[in-house]
Amino acid sequence: MSNKRRKNVQRSSAYAHGPSRPVDPRYASGRYQRSAPRGYSSGYRRGGLPPFAIGMMAVIGIALVVFIIAFLLQNSGSSASSGAPASSQQNTNSGAGPDRTATMVAFSTQTAPDILPRISIQEAKALYDVGNIKIIDVRPKKDYDAGHIKGAANVPQNEVGAKIKDLPREGNLVLYCDCPNDEESAGTAYTLKTAGYTNMHVLQGPQAFSAWKNLGYPVEP
Repeated sequence: MSNKRRKNVQRSSAYAHGPSRPVDPRYASGRYQRSAPRGYSSGYRRGGLPPFAIGMMAVIGIALVVFIIAFLLQNSGSSASSGAPASSQQNTNSGAGPDRTATMVAFSTQTAPDILPRISIQEAKALYDVGNIKIIDVRPKKDYDAGHIKGAANVPQNEVGAKIKDLPREGNLVLYCDCPNDEESAGTAYTLKTAGYTNMHVLQGPQAFSAWKNLGYPVEP
């Protein structure tokens, strides 16, 4: 084949296959492939869930956590309420409650020092030394037998109604107990007051008998 004919054949072959040129990577996988979204490199195909779906899942997750917390708090409150009555019922069974509180307030008011006068241990001892006093121990008999102010008569609070006729209405009548707030002696003095007694005094505490004894004043046995 002549040189001229060889050149013609090569030229025809080149035109048949088209000009040789580089392929644009954007169209490497197909003529009608869409261009990559803005912000992504060429040829990148985004994977995973859409942002809207992710946002909805986050909202649902937060709502679920809030619901669980509220449920647990409600259950713990119910448990506390069901457990608290143990002490509340104990207080109720022991008489603690609005009625008892009102009674205690009324008692404190009725036995206040301006209504039922108190006498200090030192003042009572001065009257005791000159024999110008009648001392009444209002504690139960077993406590009285274990130790009491020397010369004191035992008139337990729950027996004062039966023994009230034996108590003098004249002279200095001093009642004592060993309570933290003079409850027994003040209660007995109030009973005497309602019966018309005006000469009684409550030996001032707290724990009047123990205070008398600790000062070294006369006791027996």
